[in-house]
Order: sequence, then C-alpha cells, then structure tokens
Amino acid sequence: MDEWEKFKQTYLAEADQHIAAATARSAYVQADIANLERDGRDASAARDVLEALERSLELMRNYRGVVVQLLSSECDLREQPCSVPTSAAATSGDQAHSGSTD
Repeated sequence: MDEWEKFKQTYLAEADQHIAAATARSAYVQADIANLERDGRDASAARDVLEALERSLELMRNYRGVVVQLLSSECDLREQPCSVPTSAAATSGDQAHSGSTD
C-alpha cells in the first residue's frame, strides 16, 4: 500500500471515529433528557444541545460522503484540486453509514 492509500484509509478511519463519538454523545444526551423528564425537571437546554449535536452529526456524515467521492475519483488531490458535483454536497453518498467502522 502506498502512502496515498494509507492516507486515505487513515483519513476515513478518523472521520468514522468522529462520527461514532458524536453518535455516542447524542445517545448520552438523549438518556439525560429522558432522566430529566422522568424526574420532572426542565430538559430544554439538553434538547437544544441534542439538536446541535444532531445537526453536527448530519454535517459530519455528509462531509464524509463528499470525501469518499473525492478519494474514490480519478482525480489525484496531491496534484490538482478536484471538483465535486453539486449533488454530492447535498447527499453524502453514504447515508447508510451509522458511525460504525465496517
């Protein structure tokens, strides 16, 4: 495996780790919300945090999809910038990815 292939695998593995960590944080906040509501306490701040986490997680997944498309294209990012079709920015190309490392 050459350095470029190793870089691509490492980069995607790091993205997967960030997605997995954000997914775990989201689950933790969801549990906190349930506990707060069960105890009759105000969970509005926790819901705001959860909403921000979920938006961040969606962006991470979309970004990962764009990166996958770029890294799997014929373009060599070491030599020239590559263009990503505008449809790639709207869809991750990997929506089924749930943060697990396959």
